Amino acid sequence: MATRATTTIKQAARPFFASTSRKSPQHALYYDKSVVVLQKPAGIISQKNGTNTTTNGSLEHIFAETTKALGLSGEFFPVHRLDKPTTGALLVARTSASARELSRQFTQNLVGKTYLALVHHEKRINPSNPRSGEIRTGWHEDDGRVSILPLDEDVKEAVTGWEILGTSKKYPVSLLRFTIQTGRKHQIRLHASTVLNAPILGDRLFTPESHPALYLPIPDNRMFLHASQITFQRFTPKRQKVEVCAPLPGDFVQLAENIGISLDPTMISGGLFINGVQDDTHALTQLGGVWLGPQ
Repeated sequence: MATRATTTIKQAARPFFASTSRKSPQHALYYDKSVVVLQKPAGIISQKNGTNTTTNGSLEHIFAETTKALGLSGEFFPVHRLDKPTTGALLVARTSASARELSRQFTQNLVGKTYLALVHHEKRINPSNPRSGEIRTGWHEDDGRVSILPLDEDVKEAVTGWEILGTSKKYPVSLLRFTIQTGRKHQIRLHASTVLNAPILGDRLFTPESHPALYLPIPDNRMFLHASQITFQRFTPKRQKVEVCAPLPGDFVQLAENIGISLDPTMISGGLFINGVQDDTHALTQLGGVWLGPQ
C-alpha cells in the first residue's frame, strides 16, 4: 500500500498552448455496489435531460456507455452537479437508497470537493497572505444569475478556500486549489473572478470585458476548471472514507507543462484512497470496489 506522493514534475518551457495527442481517460473512474464516479468531460450538462434519450454528448449517453462497458444493470442517479464547461469527478448513485444516503451526506457537508484551476492575475492575489486564504461572501441567485452580496444573517453564505500551488514565471498564470464548503451555483468561478481578481482561464461568463485573460491563446470552448477529487462515506458496515482523484485532462496537463507549472503525479494520473491509504486491497474488497483510472 502507498501513501500520497508529494514529488513534482518539472517540464521544459513550451508555447503557451498547443494541441495535445493525449487520450482522454475513460468515463468511469471507480465503482462499487452503490456508486459510480465518472470523469465528466467538458461540454456535458451534468443532469438528466428528462427524455431518456442517449444523444451522443449527453449525460444519458455516458450512463449508457458506462453501463455497457462495466456490465452493470439498473438506473443511475446523479446526486450533484458540475458546470457544463467543468471537467472531473462526478459522483453518481446506483440505487435510490444510495442516492438518498449521498444526498444526506451532501446536506450535512460530509462530502469533500476539491477543484484545480488555472487562473490569470495581473497582481499578487492576496497581498497580506499570498499563498492561501478563505473567501466568505453573501450570495444571491435570481433567474439563473448569481451575484455577491455583503455577508449578513439575511442572505445565503458562500465559502471558498483557495491555495496557490504554482505560478508561471513567463505568464501571469497560477495553478490554484479550491475547496468549497457551500455548493452555490458558479461559486468558484465568481469568487475567483470577483474577489481574487483572478478569473479562470477560458471562463468567458465571469471574466470582465477587456480583461487580459480573454486574449490568451486558448480554445474558445475550453475552461480550465477541474473537479479533481471527491470524498464521501461508504459503510461495510464499518464506515469507510472513499476519496477518488480524477486525472487532469490532457490539455490541462500540457498547458501547465508549457508555461512551467509543476504538477503532482496524482493530479496527472488520479488515484483512489480509502481512509487516506492508496491501494488498500482489503477495504476495496469489502466495498466491492474497482478502480478503473490510470494505473
